Amino acid sequence: MGSLSIWHLLILLVLFGSPFALYFVIASGSRSDLRRPSTFLHASFIAWSLAIVAAIVATVLLTDPDAESLVVGILVIAFAVAGWAYLMALAILASRTGRSGILWAGLAFITSPIGVVVSYPMMIGALRRRDEDHRNAT
Repeated sequence: MGSLSIWHLLILLVLFGSPFALYFVIASGSRSDLRRPSTFLHASFIAWSLAIVAAIVATVLLTDPDAESLVVGILVIAFAVAGWAYLMALAILASRTGRSGILWAGLAFITSPIGVVVSYPMMIGALRRRDEDHRNAT
């Protein structure tokens, strides 16, 4: 059995450490505050999308196999962190708006990448309806 490289350790840290850290960062604040989770939802969706596009472009454009593997490896890590942040923010927002966070994040994960693309506008619509309801109530 060989030794673990720094890449293996970094990937393990990202896959197992970032979800816990992201949850505590995104969920901090009061339960009625949707600003932090919605900011993370927007930012992580954009980062996730850019990481996918950048990985595809890097795979096509880079000719050196060593450089390609390094760049694509870094982009895969960015993709994983952005994906975890998106799922955490989605689950927290769903929970805070009276929906099942496990169901929203679980379906987005299981049907990924299409589920992420579909759940994003659905959650944005739910947040807008909630804001309109609060404005009409006051």
